[in-house]
Amino acid sequence: MISGSLDLEVGIYEAILIFLTFLVGWVGGRAYQRNSFRVSERGLPLKEYYKGINLLLNERPDQAVDVFLKNFEVTRDTVDTYLALGTLFRRRGEASRAIKIHQYLLAKSDLSRPQQEMIQLELARDYFHAGLFDRAQGLLNELVELGGRHRRAALTLLIQIHEQFKEWAECEKLGMMLLKAGDETMLTRIAHYMCEVTEQLIDEGDIAGAKHKIKLASQYDKRSLRVLLLQSKLHLLTGDARDALRSIRRALSLDTDFFPEVDAMLLQSLTELDQLSEYPVIVIKSLEQSPRVELVEAFGRWTNEHDGFESQVDFIQNYIGHYPYWRLFIFLLDQKIKAHPDSRWLVALRQKIQSLESNLNAFYCENCGFESQQRLWHCPSCRTWGKIRRVSEQSDAEE
Repeated sequence: MISGSLDLEVGIYEAILIFLTFLVGWVGGRAYQRNSFRVSERGLPLKEYYKGINLLLNERPDQAVDVFLKNFEVTRDTVDTYLALGTLFRRRGEASRAIKIHQYLLAKSDLSRPQQEMIQLELARDYFHAGLFDRAQGLLNELVELGGRHRRAALTLLIQIHEQFKEWAECEKLGMMLLKAGDETMLTRIAHYMCEVTEQLIDEGDIAGAKHKIKLASQYDKRSLRVLLLQSKLHLLTGDARDALRSIRRALSLDTDFFPEVDAMLLQSLTELDQLSEYPVIVIKSLEQSPRVELVEAFGRWTNEHDGFESQVDFIQNYIGHYPYWRLFIFLLDQKIKAHPDSRWLVALRQKIQSLESNLNAFYCENCGFESQQRLWHCPSCRTWGKIRRVSEQSDAEE
């Protein structure tokens, strides 16, 4: 299957490459008809053109690029073709060849200003994919200062560079610029950048600064679960259990997926408010909203601590009939194994179920499918924010 997809990809690449080379030839032919390419003056450029095609088809792209750049004039009519060829090389992971083409184009002084800016943007993209972030940043900063049609694209790529180095304050600044330019998708991202800064301030012990920053973040994304979690944490750090509980309840009302992240803070805030009896009520309410296995386990632990171990087992046995989660079976098997330690078949069954359950990665990205063993706010694969979800047996149970 993988081999087939690779063959298809190569086939598409060759088809696009052949199309582009013939497009160059078509443009060259038109230019030839307009006396842009005179055989007597340029030394049979069509011969060189066919030589370039032959080199491309024989997997010798470096020599082919040299032939095209040496023998075919770059004009306002042909520059788009060269840009397309450079983009094709970059998408194939051949950034050095793309850089060579775009640097050659950028050195031409007779192109229009919009064309020069487009070449500059493409060269910056080449540098970015090659890991030459300083060079890319220099070109992008110039485009931002020029304020032309490529300013938004330059800002977007600049943000990606600063994300690479976790320069969140700079990301926030650039995000504000994009927001002012009309990109409302930046609202959520700006809130995340502010959350990143908030976490840094907490680590530095600047609680007042952290509270101010997270308050600003809430203004950009009022439904952000990350903001609510940080608000809860900060409220508890400053002894404000009531506001912490309010933020936790708000978070659970939006998404019970985050219960494991708020469980300890929930218990702490209820304890400080002398309202610990509210804990099972909140858990059951969340269970009614979404019967997740983490909530079942939490209520089971509460039952064990307050009503005894047998009550916990009874609760799990009753619940498992409606939602047969693997983790609940493992819990019950552990109790049977304790009672019958010589029962080999119970041990073997437990190991088999454990292997099935452990095959699930803890988190995945809803946007691209990236899998992780921990919750990440920023997907390293598709670079989206806030799309990492917990893998749970909930969906299996509901199906």
